[in-house]
Amino acid sequence: MKQFIIAAVVLFVAVGAFAKSKAPFPAEVTVTSKEITIKKDKDHLSKAVAKALYGDKLKVTTKQDDWYLVTTDGGNTGWVHISSVTTKKINIKKDATVSEKTVTHEEVALAGKGFNKQVEQSYVSANPSIAEAYKQVDKMESFRVPLAELSAFIKQGQLK
Repeated sequence: MKQFIIAAVVLFVAVGAFAKSKAPFPAEVTVTSKEITIKKDKDHLSKAVAKALYGDKLKVTTKQDDWYLVTTDGGNTGWVHISSVTTKKINIKKDATVSEKTVTHEEVALAGKGFNKQVEQSYVSANPSIAEAYKQVDKMESFRVPLAELSAFIKQGQLK
C-alpha cells in the first residue's frame, strides 16, 4: 500500500510538472491598426471608452468569441476585436524617427503592411492615370462618420 501511495504522489507531481497551463487567451496584445477604439461592449457600434494607437500594448483579461476584454496603460477597460490586434511582437517603434523626420502612426502601420509613400509614388510614376484615384482614396480616408449617424443608418436600412 505504501508503494502505491508513493507511486501515486510521484505520478501526480510528474504530471503537474510537465503539464503546461496555457490560458485560452494571450496576456497581452499589440494594436496593429493606425488607431482603434476600445468599445464598451462586444459590438463594432458600441460606445467607445478609449482609443489606442498602432503599437500600443493592451493587457487582456478574457476572450469571448472574436473579442478581447482589454485594459490600457491608462486604466481604461473595454473590448477590442481580434482583427485589430496581434500577439506577435512588433519591432517598429511608435515614435520612430528616420533622417530627422518623425514618422507618423499611419506611415508606420502602412510600412508594416509593405506599403508606404515611396511605393505609392512608384505606382503613380509607372501609371500616371491612377494619381487621381489615390487622391480620391485620401479624400475617403479623411471622412469621419459619427457613431450615432452610423447606427441610425444601419437601423434605418435594416442592416445586420
